[in-house]
Formats: sequence, structure tokens, C-alpha cells
Amino acid sequence: HTGGSQFFVVTGPAGETLPAQYSLFGVVVSGQAVVRHIAAEGNPNYVANGIPPFVIQRILSVSITTS
Repeated sequence: HTGGSQFFVVTGPAGETLPAQYSLFGVVVSGQAVVRHIAAEGNPNYVANGIPPFVIQRILSVSITTS
């Protein structure tokens, strides 16, 4: 029940161990520099769920393709 209008770009070990109730929509195939930038300015303590990151990023455009 996590397939609403909100989605997350998850990086590192925390993303590899998401519980099964989280829906995986895809992977970032280009723009890794942007992902690293967002991660660098985010909340460094991924265990502290619900605490806002230091800098809030807004994604203005996303292209979704299927294969």
C-alpha cells in the first residue's frame, strides 16, 4: 500500500533492505550525479524516519520508460 503519489529515491544499504510492503517502481538509469547530490544533502541518519532532510529537494521532471 505504498503506491500512492509520493515516491522516494533510496540509496545505499538502506535501499537494499526495504521491507516487502514497499513497492519498487524502478531504478535510476541516468542522472546518478543528481541522486548523489540529493543523498549528500539529505538526512544522514536513515534510521530517524520522519525527520526532514537538511535541504529539501524538488524533482521538476521525471521520465518513465518501460522495457
